[in-house]
Amino acid sequence: MMEILDFIEKYTEDIGDNTRILGLIKHLKAYHAESVCDGEVDDNYRNGFIEYLKNAKRSCKTGVFIEQRYQESMVKYFDGAVKLASDKGVDLISSAKPVFEESPINPATIMADAASANKMTEPKYLQTKVDLSIEVEEPVSVLKIGDCSIFSRGDISTIGGKAKSRKSFLIVLFSAEFLKSSDIGRLLLVDTEMGKARAYKTARRIHRLMEWDTKRDHERLTVLSLRERVPSERVEIFKDAMRHVCPELVFIDGIRDFVISINSEEEATQTVGMLMKMSVEYDCHICSVLHENNADGKLRGHLGTEVIHKSETVLGVTKNEAISTVEPKHTRDLPFDNFSFRINEDGLPEYCNTPVKPAKSDNLRQLFEEVIKEDTVSFSDLKKAVEATGVSYRTAERRIKSAAEAGIIIKNQRGDYYFPKDVSETVIPY
Repeated sequence: MMEILDFIEKYTEDIGDNTRILGLIKHLKAYHAESVCDGEVDDNYRNGFIEYLKNAKRSCKTGVFIEQRYQESMVKYFDGAVKLASDKGVDLISSAKPVFEESPINPATIMADAASANKMTEPKYLQTKVDLSIEVEEPVSVLKIGDCSIFSRGDISTIGGKAKSRKSFLIVLFSAEFLKSSDIGRLLLVDTEMGKARAYKTARRIHRLMEWDTKRDHERLTVLSLRERVPSERVEIFKDAMRHVCPELVFIDGIRDFVISINSEEEATQTVGMLMKMSVEYDCHICSVLHENNADGKLRGHLGTEVIHKSETVLGVTKNEAISTVEPKHTRDLPFDNFSFRINEDGLPEYCNTPVKPAKSDNLRQLFEEVIKEDTVSFSDLKKAVEATGVSYRTAERRIKSAAEAGIIIKNQRGDYYFPKDVSETVIPY
C-alpha cells in the first residue's frame, strides 16, 4: 500500500506539483502507517482516499485532458492498493468504494502502467482547447452582495480608492461576511502597508465581528504583516502561505508592494499573471487592494491597468466624512447596487444607508453664491475667484461655462456675469 501511495505522490509531482493533493497524500501515508500496524484500515482512511479520488479532477491544475487521465489512473491505482492490502490481510474495500466501478488490476502491472502513463504526452494546445463534449461547471461564488456574485473561485478582483478611504475596513467587513457564510472556509489576509500594531488591530477586528477570542489565533484566519520586507521577500512569503494555508479567499492589502516599480509593464504582467495562476491552482479567489491616483481617479501605474483588465470585479471606495461608499467600477456579471458603511462607536465597520449625493447643479450654485460678491463680475475676476477655491485655471473656466449653460449664472452684453434676479430669466437647459 505504501508503495502505491509513494507512486501517487511521485505522479502528482510530475504532472503539476499540486500542493493540496501532495499534502493529502502525506497525511494518508502517515495515517496508513499507523493503521496497518494495527492490522486494519478504518472507514476514515478509506473514505478519505475515495474523497481524494473524487476531487482529483477538480484539484489538478494542468488542464482538462490531463485531469481526466489523472482521475482514471487514480482509480486503477486504488484497485491495485486494495489488492496489495488484501495480500497483507488488510481489507480496504469491504462494502465501500461507492463511487467507482470495479476495475481490478494485477498489482504486478501497476508500476508498468504508471511508467506508461508518465510517458504519455499530447500537444500542449490540447490542454487549453475548449472541448464542447465536456460539461464545465459555473464558477463557485465565494462572496456575494445581495444576489450578485462579486468573488468567484479561480479568479481575481481589485479594490481601489484614494488614501484613507477605509479600504482596509472594507476588507474587515468582507472577511467577516465570508467567514460567516461557511463553517470551513479559510481566509488569508496579507498586509504590506500598515505596521505590525495596525495589522494586529485588523486581525482583532475580524475576530470581534466573528465573536472569536481576540487573544488566540483562529485556524480559519491567517493574517500576515509584510511591511518591513522587500518586494521579492513579500512574494515568496505569500507563496509559502498559500501552500500551507490553502485558503478559499485571499486579500492582499497593498499589491503595489509586490513590485519594485508600479509602472514596470514586465513586473505588472508577471505579478497579475502569478495571481491568476495561483487562484486557479488553489481554487480560490484573490482580491488585491490598490490606491487610486488623486488627479484622475484611475488605479495607479501599469499594475493598476493590468489588474483592471484581468479582474472579475473592480470595486471603488469613496469617503464622504463619516461614511464610505462602495460602487462597482467594472464587473463581468450584473453590477451590484452601491452600498455604504461606517465605523461604529466600537471601532468596527457596519453597513449603513448610502447618503444622497447632491446634484452637480447644486454644487455649482453653492460655489458661485460664495464667489460672486457684487451684482456683476467680469470673466477675469470671476475666474480668479474660482481659482482661489483651489482649482486650476482650466477647471475654473469649465465651471464658469457649466454654470452659465445650466442657467445658474447669466452673462450680460458686456460679458460680465451675475445671478438671475427673476426665475423667468433663468435658462432651463432641458
